Amino acid sequence: MNQIYERYQATTEKADAKTLSEHRVYEVLKEQAFLGVVESTRTGGGWGEGSYLEHRLVQDTGIVLKSVLRDSRLEDLA
Repeated sequence: MNQIYERYQATTEKADAKTLSEHRVYEVLKEQAFLGVVESTRTGGGWGEGSYLEHRLVQDTGIVLKSVLRDSRLEDLA
């Protein structure tokens, strides 16, 4: 989640958009998993490593990117 949130923060700063809290981004990822946009898998890192969630985009990347780029502030992402 940390890598996702760091990338998200950098993107919102670049787009001059409001940055949501890490908890809220986690909730949004759970909503997207429910909708079938992403897949979230809990993994165990082994003894002393802890567990964490891995998130994977399920939908076609091109379709998602096309939707994101409707916001003119994000055109530089293409």
